[in-house]
Amino acid sequence: YPTPGPVNNWSTPTWLSLGTRLDQQTISLAPQLATSSDGEIYALVTVQNTSTDAVVYQWHDAQWAPLGDVLDNVVANAAEPGGIMITSDVQPVVTWSERSPSGALWRSFAKKWNGTTW
Repeated sequence: YPTPGPVNNWSTPTWLSLGTRLDQQTISLAPQLATSSDGEIYALVTVQNTSTDAVVYQWHDAQWAPLGDVLDNVVANAAEPGGIMITSDVQPVVTWSERSPSGALWRSFAKKWNGTTW
């Protein structure tokens, strides 16, 4: 996993950083954020370094931590986040797309966290 952070929180009159960068060693395109009804913050990012994966992080105990394993369905040469939402039972649901190694085909995926695994 890449090293977690920069997500910022507005605290009048300035922005405060939430941890360190989420994408320190990688390229992360269009990270997506969601907040649950109990105040938990989740971030969906696509990690593009030696492999291409989608990863969900949770802000917990003043730091970012991966939520489960990477969301990987195919050996891909590119990935893009779709979105993240939190269900009424306070579990994240994520969507993302991965491009085939040949670059000819994009596939879209959706997964829900069950409290233990995706």
